[in-house]
Amino acid sequence: MIAFTATKETEWSPGFHNAVIGAAAAKARFVRDAVIRWTAMLHSYLNDRFVETAARRRSTLRTAALGRPWRRDLD
Repeated sequence: MIAFTATKETEWSPGFHNAVIGAAAAKARFVRDAVIRWTAMLHSYLNDRFVETAARRRSTLRTAALGRPWRRDLD
C-alpha cells in the first residue's frame, strides 16, 4: 500500500494530487489486469474440464446405444 503524508506545503499542490491520482490509477490497472488474468485462467480450466467431460459423456451414450456396457472408466 502506498502511503502519502501531506504537509502544509503539499496539501493543495497539483503535483501531490497528481501523484495520488497516478498511484490510484496504477493500482486500479494492476487489479483489473489481475482480474482479467484470473478470469481467463478459470475459463480455460473450466472449459478443459467440463467440455472434455461432456465429450466423454456423449461417447458413453453412443456406446450404450450399441448395447454395450454404458459406463466406461471416465477418469
